[in-house]
Amino acid sequence: LSGHLQTIFIALLMTGKLNLLVKDFFRWKRTKDAKVVIMEQKDGGQTALHLWYSKERTKGTIVLIPGLTANGTEPYIQNTVADCTDKGFNIVLVHHRGAGGAELTTPQFYCASSEDDLDCALAFI
Repeated sequence: LSGHLQTIFIALLMTGKLNLLVKDFFRWKRTKDAKVVIMEQKDGGQTALHLWYSKERTKGTIVLIPGLTANGTEPYIQNTVADCTDKGFNIVLVHHRGAGGAELTTPQFYCASSEDDLDCALAFI
């Protein structure tokens, strides 16, 4: 039986029809447009903050940092933002340097070992 299921899975994957079966499990919730704030860093770099506000009384603020190759348009970010704002939380998405509308103005890119950009964003919040 498992061999047959593997064959069906591969056939669906190769024909592009697999997304028809799983689309309901991975539904993309579109969020309203974010307010974008471009922050200048001490060394002249730029970081973009995308801000979403809850429609209800605020329960708090959640800070999101996307994965290394992700940004605010990724479905997992959009779904998280939609779910959290619906539950009363404000969201701040801290983009890496040169992403999310910020220009790359210094030779320094995102570096997981440097917390300077995040510290600056948290001070702003």
